[in-house]
Amino acid sequence: MAYSEFKFDPKFLQEQIDSAKAALKDQTGREDFVAHACEVIKDRLLKNNDEYLSYGPYWWALKKILLVNGLKELGNTMDEPLSKEYCGESDEATIMAAECFREDYFTIFFEGNNLFDLDPEAESQYLLADPDCQTLKYRRRFSSLGLSEEEEREWEQMAAFFGYDYMN
Repeated sequence: MAYSEFKFDPKFLQEQIDSAKAALKDQTGREDFVAHACEVIKDRLLKNNDEYLSYGPYWWALKKILLVNGLKELGNTMDEPLSKEYCGESDEATIMAAECFREDYFTIFFEGNNLFDLDPEAESQYLLADPDCQTLKYRRRFSSLGLSEEEEREWEQMAAFFGYDYMN
C-alpha cells in the first residue's frame, strides 16, 4: 500500500510545534512539550477510551510515545507498519501531527469513526482498532458496576458463551 492521505508537511508541523511550545511556556512556564502533551492526551484517553480513534492513523506512533512516557495501561498491541508510516521526524512532530489530525477528525468524520482512506488507490479502508483500548473501556464499564473480580470473570465467560462482544 502507498499511504498518502492525511500527511502533514514537516515545515508546517515545526511551525505548529514552535507556536505550541511558546504558548506552553507563556501560560505555564513549562518547556517540556512532550511530557505536557502526554499528560493532556492521557487525561483524554482515561476519560474516554475511544478517544484514541480521533488520532486516526497517527494513533500507533502516538501510542509508542505515550508508553515510553509512562502510560503503561495502554498495552502492547501495535501496528508497526502504520506507526512507521504515520509519524513525525521527532516525538514532538509525531504528537503535533496526531493533534492536527485530531482537529481535522472532528470536522471530517463523525465521532467514533474508525475507517480511514489512507491509500486512494486501495479498494478498502484502514480499520483502526486497538484491542488494548477496547479492553480499558470494558474494564471501566465493569468497574462502574461494582462487581467483584469473580463476578467480572463470570460475566466475561457468559458473554463469551453467548458470543457477545463484551468489549464494545
